[in-house]
Amino acid sequence: CANPLARGRCEPARVGTTISMTLSLRTPADPASLTGMRARLTRWLADVGVPHDVAFGVIAACSEAVSNAIEHTVDPREPFVDIDGERHGDVLTLQVRDYGQWRTPRLGTDRNHGLLLIDSLVDEVDIDRSEEGTTVTMRLDLAGAAAARRSA
Repeated sequence: CANPLARGRCEPARVGTTISMTLSLRTPADPASLTGMRARLTRWLADVGVPHDVAFGVIAACSEAVSNAIEHTVDPREPFVDIDGERHGDVLTLQVRDYGQWRTPRLGTDRNHGLLLIDSLVDEVDIDRSEEGTTVTMRLDLAGAAAARRSA
């Protein structure tokens, strides 16, 4: 794997005749860590064969999810954000996990633009809030993204 900074895993795993690539990153819950996270994610996406123009949107969606985790998490049990990724065939899945509670939205603010952006860049977004933290799961059908690129 071209990612020496991966936290624990970045290896191909054979599943039948399909190669599945996984990634685990842990980054400090600090805005200054976003640049390094984007660089590591960019390398991994290239390693698993995601076209550059598709990767651009994936990186933007993941960056927004990590930014939200940093900005909106209150009293985290751990001062980190974890990013897990997997490419299985033509399906790319990314999970962004924090370890705190979400800040209550301020009244009169114009928020949720980040979630709208994420939703516009991937095929599916699931948000799981629990006592342990929040996990944002994003999925993208790479075959559909490639077809959309060709028709554009």
